[in-house]
Amino acid sequence: MPSRPATPPDAAIPASAAATTPAQTRLSPLRTVAGWLRKPSALVWSVVGASLAIPLFFVLFTHLAWEDFFITYRFSENLVHGRGLVYWPGERVYGFTSPLNTLLPALFAWVTGAADFVVPLWLFRFTSLAGLAVATATMAWLLTREHATSGTAHALGLLFPVIALLEVKTTAFAMSGQEAGLVLAFLAPAFALAATGRWPAHPLLGGLLAAGLLYTRPDAFIYLGAVAVAGYLFAPGGRRQLALALLKSGLVCALAYLPWLLFTWGYYGSPVPHTVLAKYGVEGYASSAYGLTAPLVAGLVKSPFVLCWALSPVYDWQLSGPGTWPVWIHDVAILLELVAVLYWLLPTRDRLGRAASLVAFIIFGYLVYAATVAQFAPWYYPPLAFMSLAALVSAAATLARRVRHGAVARILAVGAAAGLLGFLGFLFTASLRPLRF
Repeated sequence: MPSRPATPPDAAIPASAAATTPAQTRLSPLRTVAGWLRKPSALVWSVVGASLAIPLFFVLFTHLAWEDFFITYRFSENLVHGRGLVYWPGERVYGFTSPLNTLLPALFAWVTGAADFVVPLWLFRFTSLAGLAVATATMAWLLTREHATSGTAHALGLLFPVIALLEVKTTAFAMSGQEAGLVLAFLAPAFALAATGRWPAHPLLGGLLAAGLLYTRPDAFIYLGAVAVAGYLFAPGGRRQLALALLKSGLVCALAYLPWLLFTWGYYGSPVPHTVLAKYGVEGYASSAYGLTAPLVAGLVKSPFVLCWALSPVYDWQLSGPGTWPVWIHDVAILLELVAVLYWLLPTRDRLGRAASLVAFIIFGYLVYAATVAQFAPWYYPPLAFMSLAALVSAAATLARRVRHGAVARILAVGAAAGLLGFLGFLFTASLRPLRF
């Protein structure tokens, strides 16, 4: 267990970590979220607004609609036409993994009377874009507040929305009909609650965010567990109060998710999507020469690939030769991700960055396991990339803040920003024409 950071002097405590007042604890969950979204300065919102041009440009240039959207939209369409939530009428197969990714397009099709998928897909894209706005604004607010004492470090936090949306998988799987934008829309505020120590004051909001994550992805309990662990270890405030609040949130989440659980169990005969059951065990990497340690060996074999996939392009198989991605991007991706997932072990006073790093580390461990039993699915990686980039930006801002010489701090900050923007920007722009094709 990492050592709990010592409380910094009052001048260094970010406003986000300040103790909540009785009046604040009485705020409703919706007013709390609205307050968070109002608190970023006009400059923060300007950066978020400008960064949202990236996903819009992406979809207008590539016209990408991922094949899984068409699979799930057939469920949506059959539901709207009264045939049931099925792919083939009369055959109850649980063939989708995201309830919101199926029910929202169905709602859009029903409200608009759409004759095909085009209007529901665009409405879903705009919903995902709003989710990205919530996620990036929340994280930018956290970073700029955490590093408010240094103008240079503050500027790094301000750049986070651009950095996050230049990660091509995040943008691609938010704007192509997949659920990445919705996952981040629930994950970022949940992380904010935990990282700022405000979860005990808002257990209802925490439970609703947790339920939203589960309605977006069935494996979201991994993300929730990661956020809870990071909050328990690094957030300011009492751990006992946090544990009690998490228990209350768990009850809220269970009550909110129970209807869907009972429906799928009764309608499909399984609360676990059949697609998940079908994919389980199709991959195997452990040698038969190992017994009890075979899962560990398999994980060690897959770890470098998962580290690279976190920040790699869509479907980069990490090969070399003509027609493949340059070898150097694999080196850069692995090194960046190693820093991101191990930063929480360093005894710095950067609570926010270490908490984000620990969340990324736990998600990384889950994806290593997933890669050993099922085929690589690139849309699983945006949450890992998002939290990893938050950790990297916070680490760079902390380093710049600790350097006393202003010129050196600016050089470090500019170098970190230029490095991340250059690397991610190269992958983003180089991905556009192949994805369009």
